[in-house]
Amino acid sequence: MRDSDELLVAFELHSPDRIRAVLDGGLDVRAPIRGKSPVEWLTEMYSRSDRFPTCLQLLLERGAQLDDDVMAPVLLNDAGALVAAIRRNPSLIDHRTSLVSAFTPLDGASLLHVAAEYGNTDVAQVLVDIGRSGSCGCSWTRAPRVMYTFGGSLGGVVSNGRRPFSMSRRSHTRSSVFFFKCIAPSATPTTT
Repeated sequence: MRDSDELLVAFELHSPDRIRAVLDGGLDVRAPIRGKSPVEWLTEMYSRSDRFPTCLQLLLERGAQLDDDVMAPVLLNDAGALVAAIRRNPSLIDHRTSLVSAFTPLDGASLLHVAAEYGNTDVAQVLVDIGRSGSCGCSWTRAPRVMYTFGGSLGGVVSNGRRPFSMSRRSHTRSSVFFFKCIAPSATPTTT
């Protein structure tokens, strides 16, 4: 098997050890594979797991680049880095990006959309907390009205003090589906 094919298999399996072995063998993470960067291949794969951030970190450590650098802390599920970035530049809370994704259209997606798509619960919680506290100018009118994704585990209900925000987990044949929705101010939030 060619190194590039082995890397794609490692991406689908979210196998940091196999990715590291291919990269240690000399594969250049800046060189396209069949017209796409290795980062694009990883982010577009069907698999969703808590190993995704580790896989991406391996690529970035070896010189790979994201098309949108703002997304690094979100895709890496690095809550501390996301908080620091938003403190430096509060307008990041309104940042939009576009990524090809196996499940959910991510055209003009918010940071929360991307965090949910990849199951990155640490940064999703930061984003919800920012909205809940009203810091960084987050406006729930800019939050997704209804969003679903396949990914890791994120459950419960939180409130920003103005409008409840519901996060509920639904079962799916291969992974989990999460529904995020703004609930009318008079509604009583429930976990489903």
